[in-house]
Amino acid sequence: MTMIDIIKWALLFLALNLSVFSIYFFDKQAARHGKRRISERTLLPCADRRQPWCGGGTAVVAA
Repeated sequence: MTMIDIIKWALLFLALNLSVFSIYFFDKQAARHGKRRISERTLLPCADRRQPWCGGGTAVVAA
């Protein structure tokens, strides 16, 4: 594995975590303001590390 490959994987991981963080952040903001929330059907798979497309468990803790 070359350094370019490592950088690509790191950027992918960062992008996935940022997207999951955004989803949870917007859901928490909606909850605070009494607005419509994001369904658990969307939220829970994002936090599940067993999902191959996600890996966003770190972002869930940060949100």
